[in-house]
Amino acid sequence: MFGIIPAVLLTPAGESYYQFCNVQFKEDGATYAYLTGGISLKAGDFVVVPIGDHQAEKLARVTEVFVCSTQNAPYPPVR
Repeated sequence: MFGIIPAVLLTPAGESYYQFCNVQFKEDGATYAYLTGGISLKAGDFVVVPIGDHQAEKLARVTEVFVCSTQNAPYPPVR
């Protein structure tokens, strides 16, 4: 199991890219995107992620890991 923390990947040109993972809390449930913090993850891994206004921790299964820029991220990476 892994905890999720933010991280940014930089290209030699100085462009920012972010590694996200999609997770599910239950089988065939909706997926939610989280920054991986650069942790090496793969589909099928289990992670603990913060949810809700109080950032309660909940166990989730990784369904996909992907890298994207600020422009095509599922949500603004820096809040």
